[in-house]
Amino acid sequence: MDFIELWTGGPRFAQAEHFKLGTDCIVLSDFANTSGAKRGIDLGCASGAIAMFLLCKTQKLHMTGLELQE
Repeated sequence: MDFIELWTGGPRFAQAEHFKLGTDCIVLSDFANTSGAKRGIDLGCASGAIAMFLLCKTQKLHMTGLELQE
């Protein structure tokens, strides 16, 4: 399995055949305002990358990811 490291020393993600991590995950997670948020849900989360990036933004956030496809 191939792993991608987005920046030196940053998180590493496994690349699945059906989902390739792209810059849209990074941009979307950076755009989200998490100030004051305690819980979040990522519907149709695929690899869970957006949830992981949001968790990196704040220590107080609890994220749930929901994906219907195997």
